[in-house]
Amino acid sequence: MLDGHDFNNSTYTILQGCRKGNPDMVEALLEAGAQVDSTGMYSWTPLLVAVRGNYPAVVALLLQRGPNVNAVDQEGLTALAIACKEGSTDIVFQLIAAGAYVNLQDRGGDTNLILACKGGHKPIVEALLKRYADVDTRVSGIMTW
Repeated sequence: MLDGHDFNNSTYTILQGCRKGNPDMVEALLEAGAQVDSTGMYSWTPLLVAVRGNYPAVVALLLQRGPNVNAVDQEGLTALAIACKEGSTDIVFQLIAAGAYVNLQDRGGDTNLILACKGGHKPIVEALLKRYADVDTRVSGIMTW
């Protein structure tokens, strides 16, 4: 029981716990058997939800459970792409350390490096370049750099 909720008999899900950004709740749900790679609406996983909410503590907790760090949502965005786009530097570092692919493209053809550049997130751009982000990516035959 946490915060007055019995998770065995409640409507709470791991996705709801991640959306609230409460590490204690997420840990309790995981301990009760919630799946770290479950998916909900828009193909969001708990990791994608936590990254979208900018909850580094929840992201760290989920990463300890070994989720698929390269899972994509409906738009083809990975957790790393979302963090790069939003400028969530701490989360970017966590995801890179967990083995997130640096050079994946979303459905629009943008890479993590492009998303970070568009947002003006210099520390993230530098981190991606240190991890060999491809600066010569082409989208529909057009050079992006």
